[in-house]
Amino acid sequence: SKSAATATQNNTAVNVPRLGADVGLNVRAASKAKNLEPITSGTATQPLVEESLNDAFDVFLDTHAVTNLLSHVLISSVFSPFELIRTRLIAQSGNDRRYYGPFHAAAAIAATEGLHQFGALYAPQHVLSTAICKGISCLLHSLSSSIIKHDLGLSS
Repeated sequence: SKSAATATQNNTAVNVPRLGADVGLNVRAASKAKNLEPITSGTATQPLVEESLNDAFDVFLDTHAVTNLLSHVLISSVFSPFELIRTRLIAQSGNDRRYYGPFHAAAAIAATEGLHQFGALYAPQHVLSTAICKGISCLLHSLSSSIIKHDLGLSS
């Protein structure tokens, strides 16, 4: 029997599903790992995607601004659900815990925010904000490196 706990969000009642006893223990045990930083940052996969884009577009430079930007936006779009879950876990207060861990957060978001189950994790409002943020960060990093090297004449 699955019951739902009621939580308040923006002064409206929201039903947050509680997992049944049969799967609840497994999800809570798997949710003990709170550090999602290695997954959400994409540091391991972004260079691989950038190199693949360089090969696909016949770019022979080590770092090209366009393929660098495309790889950051692509990786951030793919890993957007992990970023969303990580943000929700960090943002919840200690006294009013809504999520018990990453797996419970994913299940609760999928159940309460509509779309078709885990499609809620890839909702446009979540993916676009993450992709835009990572894209702007990538552009600023490239611009600052270019200004430091070419305009100021400094090297690393």
